[in-house]
Amino acid sequence: LTLTNLGQYDAGNNEDVMFTSDSGTLDVEGSTNSYSDETISVLSGDTLTIGGSETLETDNVTNAGTLASGGSSTYTVIGDWTNNGTFTGNTSTVTLSGSAKQTISGTITGSSAFYNLTLTNSSGTIPSDCEITSWVPSVDFAASASTTNNYVITTASVKVEYNSASLYTFQNINWNGQAVGTPLYFRNSAASGSWILYVPGTRTALSYLNVSRSDASGTTQIDASNGTNTDCNNNTNWVFTSLTFAVDS
Repeated sequence: LTLTNLGQYDAGNNEDVMFTSDSGTLDVEGSTNSYSDETISVLSGDTLTIGGSETLETDNVTNAGTLASGGSSTYTVIGDWTNNGTFTGNTSTVTLSGSAKQTISGTITGSSAFYNLTLTNSSGTIPSDCEITSWVPSVDFAASASTTNNYVITTASVKVEYNSASLYTFQNINWNGQAVGTPLYFRNSAASGSWILYVPGTRTALSYLNVSRSDASGTTQIDASNGTNTDCNNNTNWVFTSLTFAVDS
């Protein structure tokens, strides 16, 4: 079925249907019906392909089959992303834009890695210390994850929890909390150990970050020395301060 054909059976014609389909967008998030917390679920053995100029908008994505991107597809998700099948990212962008905690789980590495991942969810509660006391993240990575292109967080006050001892391979990063009072918070899922970071490509911005328990020992040193970032302890192979030497004449 094409999106045009799906439009003949969508919520605009029958309120019992949980999606609308129009102008290259498959909307499974209840904007025209009374449902909430909808899930696009790809069953084992099945394939859903989102075309290169098409968009999937939904609460939750649960994939046990094959979710394929036909090119630079767009996914806008306000709930959880669970991949226990195959996700083919191609040159797509996945944006997590919810207003409550979102969890990324399953297989998010190798052939199921994201191409571009953008986080705009700024919900949650900041920690009262350098660990996870009183902490509620905006986005919770429950397993290792990778991007083959960009991992972007440029929305103020996003709070991210990384799974302890899991590897996060992000080809390029762009992280900016925008201001002193709205930093990005990166925390380990446990008050011991660390989350493992590998960034082989470009590091853009790296401003207004509050980071703890990040082990970047397997990659080139992470330079966060522009004076806007906070070393909240137990970080490896990060540099947070720049040294200034005065020479007496």
